[in-house]
Amino acid sequence: MRIVITGANGRLAKAFIRFLNGETIYALTKEELDCTNRLDVIQTINRLNPDLILHCAAMTDVDACEQDPMKAFSINSLSVQYVAEASGSCPLFIFSSDYIFSTNFELPYTELNQPSPSNVYALSKWLAEEHVRYYPNVYIIRTSWLFGGHGDFIDKIINKAEINNEIAVVNDQIGTPTYIHDLVQWVWTLQAYPPGTYHLVNSGFCSRYEWAAEIISTLTLNAKLKSIQTEKLLQIAMRPNRSVLSAEKFVRMTGQPMRSWKEALKEYLLETYR
Repeated sequence: MRIVITGANGRLAKAFIRFLNGETIYALTKEELDCTNRLDVIQTINRLNPDLILHCAAMTDVDACEQDPMKAFSINSLSVQYVAEASGSCPLFIFSSDYIFSTNFELPYTELNQPSPSNVYALSKWLAEEHVRYYPNVYIIRTSWLFGGHGDFIDKIINKAEINNEIAVVNDQIGTPTYIHDLVQWVWTLQAYPPGTYHLVNSGFCSRYEWAAEIISTLTLNAKLKSIQTEKLLQIAMRPNRSVLSAEKFVRMTGQPMRSWKEALKEYLLETYR
């Protein structure tokens, strides 16, 4: 199988590259494919003639998106449209975010809930979905709080623990940590099922404070946590307080249960840091 992966230097793309070892992979960095250039996208995809496209290229720094909306919409929205136009009948996976929801809904959000983006990053992701929603070959994958690979939330907690005895973490952002290795396996499974919108996350939910506490406990780090509210961070972009996703559609369709975020986190931490 010939597989095109965009954004090859990113964490998600690297996870797919490791998982798909043995397939014919065209892993394209932003230097090799400018996803914001429509002609470049069409010519490259036509030349490679893939059997599957994993569009991982994205601008994920939420505050940077707020500061440069034009760049965010170009990378996160227009590039998705260009890749979809070029894909023809080839299955295409695009990746969206729990951040498109911001209404503090008490129940986990399903694929049927109406998005309510509250920052530029979230809006750019939602517009990307709207650009390709009616393409018959497109899988829209919403996920949340990805971990696994360098530069994630876990790395930040570990690095802070090495420097400070006390770490301040917000207690009013609720979501589901999702192991990137699990995500790529779920995506691979979905190829056998109809295109559409899917929520792919580990089961359960927690606050970022509770997530950090689990990391510190599992790795027995010498650090104390201080619980704070999001407003204390003075961040440029708003963050949703509660953006828990329900993966029930995927579970019901495939018969494959999602393991808990705690189980996935423990496996990753013990394999990576012990």
